[in-house]
Amino acid sequence: MAAALLLVGLVGVFAPYTARPLGFVVAVRPIVEIVDHVVPGLVVIAASGLILATKRLSLVAALSAALAAFWMTATHVPLVAQAARGGVGWAAAWWHTGPGLVLLVLSALAGGAGVAAGARLSGPPACPHRCRELVPVPSCVHLRSRAPQRCR
Repeated sequence: MAAALLLVGLVGVFAPYTARPLGFVVAVRPIVEIVDHVVPGLVVIAASGLILATKRLSLVAALSAALAAFWMTATHVPLVAQAARGGVGWAAAWWHTGPGLVLLVLSALAGGAGVAAGARLSGPPACPHRCRELVPVPSCVHLRSRAPQRCR
């Protein structure tokens, strides 16, 4: 899921800059493209990078990606309306809007998975030792006795 977020985040960042060579031109100022594509795309890339680096689904990272994806999608609603009125081509509108929509779905799925994982892990913390031999583990919350026990 994080790799897909990373890939689509990259597509979202570069969508306005690949649109012109493909003929999907939208007449907006460069700062608008930065605010609507680059900033939220970088947030998604950072969030997915965090998930990939820690090898854990972070609910905060998933929600950050969802918020950035919502921003990328919401800022393109006027463009879709403009396409409906015939002011811009549908291909250009969807080229700019598509990455945000895909990111919104992916981040919602990742956030849902994060909530589900958090619900499953809401019990006492796991043993921090990650050992496989019998050792006394008084610092483990879930192992109350001081007798030698198997961690995990």
